[in-house]
Amino acid sequence: MSCCSQRRQALPATPKLRAAFAEDRSGLTASAPVLVVSRAGPQRLRYLGQEPLRLRGPLSARLYEVDALLHLIDADARDVVALLRTALFERTD
Repeated sequence: MSCCSQRRQALPATPKLRAAFAEDRSGLTASAPVLVVSRAGPQRLRYLGQEPLRLRGPLSARLYEVDALLHLIDADARDVVALLRTALFERTD
């Protein structure tokens, strides 16, 4: 059984994050499910913020958690564009 507050905490924390994620979902409709298959593997991104962060990927629905010490995540390839658009992440290439 889940609690509403737990789901609310998993949402992007700022209006900027919400806008970036909403933009990526704009082409999806509830009546026609879309199956997106990524051939690329996970991509490593570095979190640029200082505070711990918890957010859900807009396309993969994967939960990303970044703590104060480890600032690296392996992001699903489908979420990378949205995560980079927030300006809170950069590629580690």
